Amino acid sequence: CGPLVVTNFEEFPEEGWPTDSLTLRRCVFWSVKAKHSMGDIHNVRSVLIEDCFFRAEDHMNPYIIIGAKEGDPRFKAPEKLVIRNCKSDGVLIKLWLDEENFEIIDPNTVGTEYVWTR
Repeated sequence: CGPLVVTNFEEFPEEGWPTDSLTLRRCVFWSVKAKHSMGDIHNVRSVLIEDCFFRAEDHMNPYIIIGAKEGDPRFKAPEKLVIRNCKSDGVLIKLWLDEENFEIIDPNTVGTEYVWTR
């Protein structure tokens, strides 16, 4: 796991979500020469990342990982992801859709926003 970890690490409930929403606003994610991901967000229904800065220097895993985790049914992708007015220098979002499939998203959204919904 990365330096930012948001998850419940329990079996996913049959109804509802462990965490309804998460907002990351005006955060700096800057990592140098690391092997772990820069962040892991699991089991959150709605994620908003706004006015953040991401930089990876000589990093082996420059990703913010959101959603499911390969081979582990405890994790679930969000229903909605919004990335608004962020700047990225070498960092990508890896959005796991299920245990096998993911999308790579560039969080570089200066002056714009990216919206993903299930």
